[in-house]
Amino acid sequence: MHKKFRSKVFEPLLVFFITLTAVMVTTPKLISQYVYRPVGYVFVGLTTYFEDFYYYLDQFYQGGHGNWLTENRFSFEQYPPTLIYFNNIIFGKIGGMFGLESFQSYNLFGILLKSLFMLLAYGAIRYFFPTSLFKRIATYLIFLFSTGLPNVVLQNGGNFEYGHIDLFRTGNHIFSRFGTSANDMFNNSIFVILCVVLVGFFIEELHWSQNFVSSSKTSDYFWMRFVKVLVFILPFFVLLTIGDLFKSIALLGLMIILYLKYRIQKKSFYIYPHTLGLILILIGVISLVSLYIVKTVNVDPVYEQAVKWDVYMYFNHIKGAGFVNYVKGFGLMMPLFFYGYWALLAKKQKSMLEESALILSAICVGGYIVPVVFRIPISGFRFMFSAFYIVIAVIIWYAIEALSERFHKKQMDVVLIVVYLAINIVSIVPQLYKDYQPVKEPEFHFAYIPNDLYKGLVFLRTAEPRDAIILGSPLHPLIL
Repeated sequence: MHKKFRSKVFEPLLVFFITLTAVMVTTPKLISQYVYRPVGYVFVGLTTYFEDFYYYLDQFYQGGHGNWLTENRFSFEQYPPTLIYFNNIIFGKIGGMFGLESFQSYNLFGILLKSLFMLLAYGAIRYFFPTSLFKRIATYLIFLFSTGLPNVVLQNGGNFEYGHIDLFRTGNHIFSRFGTSANDMFNNSIFVILCVVLVGFFIEELHWSQNFVSSSKTSDYFWMRFVKVLVFILPFFVLLTIGDLFKSIALLGLMIILYLKYRIQKKSFYIYPHTLGLILILIGVISLVSLYIVKTVNVDPVYEQAVKWDVYMYFNHIKGAGFVNYVKGFGLMMPLFFYGYWALLAKKQKSMLEESALILSAICVGGYIVPVVFRIPISGFRFMFSAFYIVIAVIIWYAIEALSERFHKKQMDVVLIVVYLAINIVSIVPQLYKDYQPVKEPEFHFAYIPNDLYKGLVFLRTAEPRDAIILGSPLHPLIL
């Protein structure tokens, strides 16, 4: 009795401690800015590029003050409101209900949703290794702490600077993979939930079709399951598609390939009709949202230029980074991922989850590389999203298992995972130390606002007339 209780309590406590540690490790700038906040200043908490930060912050503000659509308030031109970044509107509304300022909501939701995403990742890993706590924890640690190799640069003064190579928006190091963007963490969390639910539904339908005789009772059961799953996933899938179309495409691609694989084995398009129904509905959602996004981008030059800039940076970064920087950027993840993929591909008896991991990996890696090879003007880097690293971690574990079998020694998998994590932690520490230092200019005046200036800005929020011109100093950004 006591042993069962301890075993049930031990795992949640261990996961909670690991998650809390990971959140603190991956949020150094926000934590250090709060700890070192100066007297006489309001802490805002800048953790990303300042133009993006204040753009998102304004969306939180709009949500907290009545808007249901986002407007671009950093331009004199008036463009139609849009559903793009609708998630930030919702977060702003929730924060506004509790009387939070937009920057408070932004930072709070960023941390909460990051924590949620990490916990959901562990929940997904549990499905791969339901009988082994060690495998689950090891894979979770791989997911949380895998990063690139340290990048050492010799400065002019003869000093060495330690950092990491940031491969443009690939999440190759933990500080970019687990940022504090509430929208990004929310979209990744939704992806994990939808992936587990949809693949789980298909596994259940496949199980029934192979092991039970078809009957009206079975059909009624699955139609009820179909309706319940549809009602649950549809709002999330719409939010995901609006928030990040590429994640929805990856998820849809996974379901289509899984369906076709087993449909071909049965030689009938009418097998697994409930899964087919879900796929058709998801295609409809993606088509409608895609048309809406294309229309919005075409009428709003701000979004049009943003899309072009993404594609330009993605193409040029891949060309300019070079193979060595990619190896250093992804670190041990790269060789172990490809080795684990080969080992899992060669496995004779694969579960549906293992096949899903292989398929999703092919979709995401292919989606990252193919646009550059064939000059397709899309932002292929968006296929390297944070939730995909759950699958990468699982496949790396299979690589560690395959390597440990080659050594023919007991506990070799423990030795290999310890060595792997130790190398990654050594890579993390220099950047972690650097980010935990007090911020200097120009970041300082973005992270903190003088009390008097803050009070003045709050006053201007409701001052009349609403279209008044406010004079600012061209010599100092904090003087109005």
